[in-house]
Amino acid sequence: MTGASLLMAIMASPVAADHTNGVLDCGSAGTYEVEAASIEPLPKFETPVPWSGLFLLEGTNRVYRALSIETPRWSIVLEAVNRNPLATVECTLTSSGFNFEEPWVLEGFLAP
Repeated sequence: MTGASLLMAIMASPVAADHTNGVLDCGSAGTYEVEAASIEPLPKFETPVPWSGLFLLEGTNRVYRALSIETPRWSIVLEAVNRNPLATVECTLTSSGFNFEEPWVLEGFLAP
């Protein structure tokens, strides 16, 4: 029993989240430091991921909700842009790490 407990303790690894921090340049709509956020975080644990399409605008109480994301390796459409009632804004997201060799192009809206 002690051996099994010790084995489980050794095999358990710390929980880590991959946060994406970057600069979101939306032209005349502004440039913001951002952190990716989850739309539906796990209970008591939020793992922000950039492909969620939701970015917290640092220093404000606003978010940028991307409806489409284009990266050097993949593209994703999260919601029909032409069905959204809010005016859309095209932005570029610059960050570091995997898949950020070039800025991402996002189309979405700024929410108060």
